[in-house]
Amino acid sequence: MYSFFLSEYRPCPGCGVPIHETLADDHECDPERKLDWEMLLLRPDIESFEGDLARWLELPAGRFETWCARQGSAG
Repeated sequence: MYSFFLSEYRPCPGCGVPIHETLADDHECDPERKLDWEMLLLRPDIESFEGDLARWLELPAGRFETWCARQGSAG
């Protein structure tokens, strides 16, 4: 049998702050906290960006875009 920890607090989907279930309707996200939360959620994408870009640049579409960029700067 599994036991799960049931809390009266849930994270706000907008800013991640734990909110008591009875206060959820009254909660307003702090803009700075919301930005911090969004950055935390984007961290995996941010950390993988350079590798993803390098792999894309090796594909035909990436090589074509590189070629186009060089043509534009040679003008």
